[in-house]
Amino acid sequence: MSCHGPAPMPAPGRSATATLPPTLRVLLIGEPNVGKSTLFNAITGARQRTMNAPGTTVELATGTWRTATTGTQDSAVERAIVDLPGTYSLLARSSDEQVTAGAVRDLGQRSGEVTGQPGVAVVVLDATALTRSLYLLAQVAETGVPLIVALTMLDLAAASTDSPTSTVDPDTLAAALAAALGVPVVPVDARNRADGGLNNLARAVDEIAAHPRRVTGIATPAPSCCCETAKAMSDGAVSGLAQELAHAETLFAWVEQVTTCLAPEPDAGAPATTDRHPRRTFSDRVDTVLLNPWAGT
Repeated sequence: MSCHGPAPMPAPGRSATATLPPTLRVLLIGEPNVGKSTLFNAITGARQRTMNAPGTTVELATGTWRTATTGTQDSAVERAIVDLPGTYSLLARSSDEQVTAGAVRDLGQRSGEVTGQPGVAVVVLDATALTRSLYLLAQVAETGVPLIVALTMLDLAAASTDSPTSTVDPDTLAAALAAALGVPVVPVDARNRADGGLNNLARAVDEIAAHPRRVTGIATPAPSCCCETAKAMSDGAVSGLAQELAHAETLFAWVEQVTTCLAPEPDAGAPATTDRHPRRTFSDRVDTVLLNPWAGT
């Protein structure tokens, strides 16, 4: 995987609405407390309602995302948007996580069908915890659903003292992340509805719906479906557990590659320092999976 590539963001004056289907389904996906619901409220305003996911008591917020068509005053583009329950992984263990995982897989399957309902996933990444957020993004990318990234918490990341990207300008960080992932990355501040990046986010959603791209370094479909892996693990299948461990290790290695691309270049005049990423032993790699707080078995 390369850290460099063409910027995948749509050109400012470019519009993909001419090739978009009449109603585009947009899923908001992210971990708890990444600003997902705040973003949903800013996008939909009063055009939202709460409903239960079919066959469950899990509540979903749905709404209409309406933006003006480029170059016109009278017409608008409408998208159906769903705020899915927050989850750390698509290996669902709770009913909330099962709803989110099922919705993502369903949209991924529909994306491969000519007559399927069109849709885009907006994966909300927390700039203060990119490593953790990128693991979920990798799982979503494996389903094959067209996706873009909304980058939140940039103000908190800039004030963080332990973040390797705290000194990176938000636009520079978004551009570096977009180059590493191969899909649009839009910095957003949902509290600033006048200039919080929401229009840029809408253009990116329309662009990726018209011209889907895959996340760099992530194979689709996944080596094993998440639901099949979960079933194998619940049945006590040793082979299923071993396969999932190997798969999780592959995703963690991909996350490390991406985060390495985001670290600022060292100052040429600064004294040489030791490697910040010492080589991990086999035990380290196994512990990373087994003891992981959101994906550990």
